[in-house]
Amino acid sequence: MTIWTKMENRNFDLLKELVKTRFKLRYNNSILGFIWVLMKPLLNFLILYTIFTGFKLGSHDPAFAAISLSV
Repeated sequence: MTIWTKMENRNFDLLKELVKTRFKLRYNNSILGFIWVLMKPLLNFLILYTIFTGFKLGSHDPAFAAISLSV
């Protein structure tokens, strides 16, 4: 191993520990925890999708879900 890879390894270990600590502190007292991070954007998308498809009664775009999710 060269000196450079040892330093990269040390920095990667430090970064991994910092991310793990931040994750534990952020979701420590939350009931849903990490699940909420995944549910919130999904629920937001579903609500907006149902509202805006209701307004688009006349025209139908089969790619509307993909387009609205990417924006």
